[in-house]
Amino acid sequence: MSDLTVTPADLRGWSGDCTDVANRIKSQLEPADSACADVRKALDDWDIADGVSGLQQRWEALNELLRDELDDAAEAFEESADQYDDDELRIVEWFRHLF
Repeated sequence: MSDLTVTPADLRGWSGDCTDVANRIKSQLEPADSACADVRKALDDWDIADGVSGLQQRWEALNELLRDELDDAAEAFEESADQYDDDELRIVEWFRHLF
């Protein structure tokens, strides 16, 4: 069995990583909108052109879902780091009163 060491700084770093990835995913909305507009224009007068709107809506929903999950993970990492800090302070105070 191996030991796993995690510090509050690690947890906060992972939180930041989640936020960064969520922001990069969000930045894909505008290029996707532009691409869908181009495809719609190219498919003008074709029956399948209407499907582009559905595709765009599904992409936007997936994009939002991914960002929500990453935001939840970032928040959980932050809460874990805060709890770790609180526990450390409680232990230090307990030892101060002990001696």
